[in-house]
Amino acid sequence: MSPSLKIDEPSCVCCRTFATTTQDGTVYLAWRKIFPGGIRETVVARSIDDGKTFSPSVIVGHDRWVYDGCPHRPATMGADRHGRLYVTWYTEGPDDIPGVYFAYSDDQGRSFTPRRQLNTFKGTFPDHPQLAVNQDGQVIVTWEEQSPVRREVVFSASLDRGQTFSPPQKLNTKKSKSPSVTVNDKGQGVIAWLEELHFPKWGTVIQTLSFPASQTASLTRE
Repeated sequence: MSPSLKIDEPSCVCCRTFATTTQDGTVYLAWRKIFPGGIRETVVARSIDDGKTFSPSVIVGHDRWVYDGCPHRPATMGADRHGRLYVTWYTEGPDDIPGVYFAYSDDQGRSFTPRRQLNTFKGTFPDHPQLAVNQDGQVIVTWEEQSPVRREVVFSASLDRGQTFSPPQKLNTKKSKSPSVTVNDKGQGVIAWLEELHFPKWGTVIQTLSFPASQTASLTRE
């Protein structure tokens, strides 16, 4: 076991870190960093020497979110065979409106595309996004949509390496929460979540998604 290595400071104590790797062995870490004035930004750092050293952290979305508390909402990441790094995260900055955002990097996390908002529903509160990507760059992002009376699980997918995304689609039939997602290289994705069966009992539910052979076709649910 290697010695502990401090990568950066100060970090938001409650927004968990996330790690991913690429085929060439590059290691990426994401976390929420606190900047002067209480600004909280999702940042990424990379290592190209098996975690012995890391680059300075880079801001992903430039959200300018000022928040004097603990968001408890980490970023998630993934990479394809070409080394493109994909990131999704939650923020309320700079306009105090909750949103789920996405960006990617083609230069090993040195810079990121302008952030893209994925949630579009009105009157709901998007939360807890999760991302998965296969080696071909097919991406699924899933998250919660909450209202005073409902909690939904939705997803949005990209078949063209993050250039475009499908409109968000609802997955659940009952009150649901805590989605997670994985994508394989056989053209399938799986989203799992918790769903209320009948109060107070909850169960674990999964939905399988199939990627089409053509990028112009739509994702199908099974």
